[in-house]
Amino acid sequence: MGLTHLKIAARASVALLLLQGSTVLAQAAAGRNDDGTPRRATSSLTATAPRLPEASSRVAALAPGSLTTLFTAGNSFAGNTFDLVPAVDLTITSFDVNLGAGTNTTMAIYWRTGTASGFESNPAGWTLIGTAVVTPAGVGLPTPVPIGGLTLAAGNTYGIYVDVQSYPSAVLQYTNGGPTTFSNADLSLTTHHGKGNPAFTGTSFFPRQWNGTVYYDTVDPEADLSLTKTADSPVVAPMGTVTWTLTVTNNGPNSASNTVVTDTLPVGFDWTADTCAAGPPAGNTLTWNVGTLANGASASCQVIGQVWASSGQAVVNTATASSDATDPTAATAAATVLVDGSLAAIPTTSPAGLAALAVLLAGAALLALRRAPMA
Repeated sequence: MGLTHLKIAARASVALLLLQGSTVLAQAAAGRNDDGTPRRATSSLTATAPRLPEASSRVAALAPGSLTTLFTAGNSFAGNTFDLVPAVDLTITSFDVNLGAGTNTTMAIYWRTGTASGFESNPAGWTLIGTAVVTPAGVGLPTPVPIGGLTLAAGNTYGIYVDVQSYPSAVLQYTNGGPTTFSNADLSLTTHHGKGNPAFTGTSFFPRQWNGTVYYDTVDPEADLSLTKTADSPVVAPMGTVTWTLTVTNNGPNSASNTVVTDTLPVGFDWTADTCAAGPPAGNTLTWNVGTLANGASASCQVIGQVWASSGQAVVNTATASSDATDPTAATAAATVLVDGSLAAIPTTSPAGLAALAVLLAGAALLALRRAPMA
C-alpha cells in the first residue's frame, strides 16, 4: 500500500475515513534531530478494531512471541541501546525498527551480557549478532530486520545495540524521554540511549526510547531424567515378599518441575505398601509425585508387595519418569524377579510351624540312627 500526502491548512477541519490498520501521520516543523536534520514533530492515528484489554497498554496486540515499544518517532540518528530481561528462556528471532524513508541500508545488531547503560561508547564486551540489508518502510512503519539466533537465559540482563551501519542511507527513528520499560509475560525491555555514527564512537544522547519490536521463540527448559529400579532379591519363593527400589535422578542442565514416576505393577504381584506416599495404586498403576528435582538431585522410594505367580515365572516391574521440562531421552527402568518353588519355606514363627519343624528334625534323627552301623 502506498503513502498518500495531504496538505492541510492551519486550523482547518478535515474528516477522514480510515480502513482498519491504516495509519495517518501528521508532521510539523519542530527544531532539529540528534543528527542535526530538521525535526518534524510526528503524531499518528491508526485505525484498529476493538479488542479486549491487554496486560499492558504498551504491549501491541501482536502474535505471541513479540514485544513492541512504540513507533511515534520524533527524533533520529544512527543507533539505539536498550536492555532485555527475559522471564523465561527464549531465543531472539528478528527485530522491527523504525526507519525513515531511504535507500537499502545495512543494519547491525550487537549484544552484551549485562546492561547496555554505561557501555554505549565502549565496544569492549559487545558481540555482533549479525548484519542485514533492509529496505526502509518509512517513518512510523515497521522495517523488518532478519537478525536473530541469540538465546537469552531467564532472569539475566542483556544489552542490545541497534545500529544503522550505512547511515545516512537511512535514518533510525526514535523518541525522546525515558528510560522506559516495556514488558509482557515473557520479556521486559528498558530503553537507554540514542547513538550517532559510527557505532560506539558516535555521540550519545540520553534518554532516548527505541522504536521497534523484538520477535522471539520461547525455549522449553531441558532436564534429562534417568530412572533405576532394583529388586531386593533376583529370586523369590511363591507368595514371598519382594521390595522394589526406584531412584529417579535429574542429570540437568535445568530443574525438573512436577517430576512424576509412574510404576506399572505387573501381573503376579500384589502391592502391600510403599515409601513413596503414592499408594494404594489405581488399578495396576502406582503414581509417585516427586515434585521438583534440581540439577543433579535424586529421589528414591520403595514399593513392597507379595509375589503370587507360579514357580518358574518371571515377574517384570517397569516404571517411567517424566517432568514439565523437555527430556531428550525417555526415562524408563525395569527389574525382574524369578519365582522359584524350591525356595518355599516353612514358617517357623507360629506354633504350627514349630511343630512341623520338630517332626522334620525327629524324622531326620531317626533316619540317621537306622543308617548308623551296628557296634
